[in-house]
Amino acid sequence: MSTNDTRPKMWMITGASSGIGHSLAERVLGRGDRALLIARNVSALDKIVALHPDRAASLSLDLSDTATVSKSLARYLMDLGPIDVLVNNAGHMLLGGVEEASETQIRDIFEINFFAAISMMKAVLPGMRARRSGHVINVTSAAAYSGGPGTPYYAATKSALTAVSESLHAEAAHLGIKVTLVEPGSHRTAIRHNWKIAQPIEDYAESVAAIHAIFMAGAGSEPGDPDLAADAILCVADATEPPLHLPLGQDAVDRAKTKIASLEREFSDWHEVILSTRFARPD
Repeated sequence: MSTNDTRPKMWMITGASSGIGHSLAERVLGRGDRALLIARNVSALDKIVALHPDRAASLSLDLSDTATVSKSLARYLMDLGPIDVLVNNAGHMLLGGVEEASETQIRDIFEINFFAAISMMKAVLPGMRARRSGHVINVTSAAAYSGGPGTPYYAATKSALTAVSESLHAEAAHLGIKVTLVEPGSHRTAIRHNWKIAQPIEDYAESVAAIHAIFMAGAGSEPGDPDLAADAILCVADATEPPLHLPLGQDAVDRAKTKIASLEREFSDWHEVILSTRFARPD
């Protein structure tokens, strides 16, 4: 790990009103960088903006309205100048099984967790390409490694953003644009207090409802510290060669390793079938 870029940066951080986003905003501005802080409730940002009036600005956006997001960002970027680091941190959680969640709930979580992040990336990438410099940091989740009962659509949004981010990494590395996926495990943020809950179906009581109970019991006692997660993001942003994947917390690492082990076991058990589709002889 090398960190030799110490010049002030211009950041754009979504979901900056609480949790990891707010902790990151405090650290970014505290060390002398500039930042555009985006949240639905910008009143939670009044204090931090007042402390750094020459280097901080807040923008209230409903991230589910992607058309408005694009227009608002275009106006702000003209005034603020180039963005060095984009942190897509905003996100919502939907608790409910595959069958339980309504179409409206599913579309809403994709609008905020996936499509809004795409809008943010498309807003800053032209400037990053022109300067041959920039860093896109997308905060996904350890849930992106594997779906589990009760949060299929939350995991799906994070998996989708992971796939796009990996593609962007391959497409833009030669342009000097860095991409990092920050994949937190359970951290003590407000996401578990603000989740949307689908209409339960009794047949899923042993799977979905059981997970719901576990989540509720663990809210407020998660092992991850948002302040330390923000420190980790700062470390990555300053690195000369940042990682593409950065799981945060032992639970995140364990989930990734479990997925890898499961794939290796299935590949081994089904080796003959997996390779059985090859033509018997060359053309």
